[in-house]
Amino acid sequence: MAIINYFKKITDFVSEKIECSKCADSKEDRLKVFFDAAFEGIAITDGGKFIDGNDRFSEMFGYTKKELLGKSIIDLVYMDDQDLVQKRMKENYTEVYEHRCVHKNGSLRYVEVHGKTIKYNDKLVRITAIHDITNRKKDEKDRIRFDLHKGQISKMEAIGSFANGIAHDFNNALQPIIGNCDIILYEMRNSDDNCRIHKKNIKSIIRAAEVAGLLVRRIQSFARTNGEELLQPLNVSNCIKEAFEFIRSMIPTSVKMELNIERGLGIALVNDVTIKQILMNICKNSYQAMENEQGSIVIDVYNEELVEERFGIPEGKYIRIEIEDNGEGMSPEVVSRSFDPYFTTKDEGEGTGIGLSVVDRIIRNYDGFIRIYSEVNRGTKVSIYIPAYLKDNGLGTKFKIIEEVIMGDGERILLVDDEEAIIEAVTKILESLNYKVTPFISSRLALEEFKINSNKYDIILTDLTMPELTGLNLIQKIKIIRPDIKIILCSGLSSSNNRLEKHEYFKYVDVYIRKPVTRLAYSKALSKVLNGK
Repeated sequence: MAIINYFKKITDFVSEKIECSKCADSKEDRLKVFFDAAFEGIAITDGGKFIDGNDRFSEMFGYTKKELLGKSIIDLVYMDDQDLVQKRMKENYTEVYEHRCVHKNGSLRYVEVHGKTIKYNDKLVRITAIHDITNRKKDEKDRIRFDLHKGQISKMEAIGSFANGIAHDFNNALQPIIGNCDIILYEMRNSDDNCRIHKKNIKSIIRAAEVAGLLVRRIQSFARTNGEELLQPLNVSNCIKEAFEFIRSMIPTSVKMELNIERGLGIALVNDVTIKQILMNICKNSYQAMENEQGSIVIDVYNEELVEERFGIPEGKYIRIEIEDNGEGMSPEVVSRSFDPYFTTKDEGEGTGIGLSVVDRIIRNYDGFIRIYSEVNRGTKVSIYIPAYLKDNGLGTKFKIIEEVIMGDGERILLVDDEEAIIEAVTKILESLNYKVTPFISSRLALEEFKINSNKYDIILTDLTMPELTGLNLIQKIKIIRPDIKIILCSGLSSSNNRLEKHEYFKYVDVYIRKPVTRLAYSKALSKVLNGK
């Protein structure tokens, strides 16, 4: 190391025995020349006080040599490192080590030092060579940040790959849950009021399953920059009320919760399911910030018009959603990093740091804005601004848990899926919609059936990922036999996964629907294929 070489030369000069005054003068001259020419800072201290040094040392800390004379060297050391430096000086530590110093202007400097106690002018003094490594440290921090950023990107890609890998199986597991619940609700449609509680519980199961399916979709889109999301003009009042009811059931009753929604709320271009996830993620964070599961969460939803830009939010009409809690709160530093992917204040293994990143992405997809106000030990308020539209423009869609389904007229469907539980549930749903269904759990056998009875069917409804023949390969072979047959492709994967929409056989698909699929969604997809609406 360069600093060791400098240090060795310096100590050799200073500690060399002088036998005559002429030699001493010559040595002092050479020492002064070396001091002044050195690229490193050089300081000589007696009892911890500065008694001599070179110009580089003075420049390094912004002082003149006169200002430094008699000054305690510890005064130049950053407070948190002073104990370390004092210990090294007391021990006559002779190895190279690093610590932080403070410039005269208050800025922090990183230094590498090499010191030794020697005899100088009949005194025991400590001579120290100081190398400023502030820029090197900055470069190291930049590299670490770059590596961290690359690591975060790798994590996002890994999560995306993992989510894509499990999406099909996960949504296949949800499909029979939603399907059978839909059938039970349909069969209970004419039941008396005694079944009201059962209907409510079944609807809760459907809502929970839809949210579970959404989690995989959001993780998938989180790892993509172009994650698709269907937005529609929506009156969000009922949507938020339902979300609140679901969240209330998740959070212990020891936490007080309150929902206030202004009458005449505007219309927003949003997705009802992601609105639920916004509230769910933020309320979950609020609850986890409460000590001993005690506290309160208040959600206020109202119209707001900004007549001028505020906090970087342009003027305009907004629906403002505020979630406020009285939990532990956050420091300004934590608030500034709250939307960073994978940043979490929870203990290891307890937090992913994904929740607020997902919320931020959803809000940005709405062309909205989000701000966080927080004080330690006083709580947190999250304010969300979503662009609003006039209520009388006819764009609004009222949110309903169950809309009116579109019934079939006895059309014949060839249903193909390799999961028996799905086949059973979907068959019941399609039959309840007045369709005639022929189910197959083997795509190969389904193809053999179609070869024999190609004119028997009006629609092919097939899964995408199956053994023997994938859905797309099955569709391609079926289209060769009968080009006019209508096709509905169903899968737990998004249509943009692995560029599915660019697959050469995807062009044969009339409607693509994504699992888990409700009875209402099946009815709409079938109506679109048959009637074009």
